[in-house]
Amino acid sequence: MRKLFFFAIFTASAFANVIDLTPEEIERVKSGTDIVKSEEVNGAPFPRVRYYTFVKAPVDVIEQVFRDYENSHKYVPSVVKATIVSQPHPDTYIVETISKLPITGESKSTVKNVFRKKDVVVIVEWTLVESDQAAESKGQLCAAPTEGGCLMRYTNFVKPKITLGIIGLLKNAALKEVEKNVAALKGESEKRTKELR
Repeated sequence: MRKLFFFAIFTASAFANVIDLTPEEIERVKSGTDIVKSEEVNGAPFPRVRYYTFVKAPVDVIEQVFRDYENSHKYVPSVVKATIVSQPHPDTYIVETISKLPITGESKSTVKNVFRKKDVVVIVEWTLVESDQAAESKGQLCAAPTEGGCLMRYTNFVKPKITLGIIGLLKNAALKEVEKNVAALKGESEKRTKELR
């Protein structure tokens, strides 16, 4: 019991230091309440979105799911096809993705993904290489182990190449895409965890 107590304090502290949640917010997420925060970015029509959730899966399974790019079309609704273009390092992937997005339709983008660890926390950072619809895009996933699974934050920012006339529509659609991506990653991670038991 004492060991679990100190483990819970350590992981909650590590998670809070990495992803800026208060202890009260961490408890809310662990109890099953997702938290979404947005931050306006100067000169950009879309905000930076941070989505926090609890996943009933260990961090290594979440990392495994995220690395499984070429099967992502099976569980991420917007992905038509994802291909690893190159892997310059065991923890660095250049990935080309064809997606079917609301309003704007099919899109092709190439993104650089880098995996690393900070204490017990798994971190994935991505930056846009090129895209036919986005001028800029970057994000980060953090996952930290806790009792019964892990706490996860998914951060994403996109600056689109679009006309002002449909900014409002696209902003709402982009927020929904973040929610769908988190749900897909969470669902697949929990599914694979059950299959391992």
